[in-house]
Amino acid sequence: MTTTAIAPDASVTIDLLVPVTVQGRTLASVTLRRPKVGDLRRMDKVKGSEMERTLYLIGQLAELAPAEVDELDAADLATLGDVVAGFTTR
Repeated sequence: MTTTAIAPDASVTIDLLVPVTVQGRTLASVTLRRPKVGDLRRMDKVKGSEMERTLYLIGQLAELAPAEVDELDAADLATLGDVVAGFTTR
């Protein structure tokens, strides 16, 4: 998939293919805000794999609890990852 740059003032809402329910809260969509340098610094300090850092950043940008991130479908995770990558593409 080709990554496209996203406008600097934009947040992006993604409709999930597979809605997630954690502790009675159901998510049918996720809104990601653009990352700031501080987000990237904190992500860089996360121990573990690149996947762990990506999951951390998605959780921060979408204001999701770790349990909610863990329940995302793999296809939805791929879409969210593409959007995050698009935030830093010129």
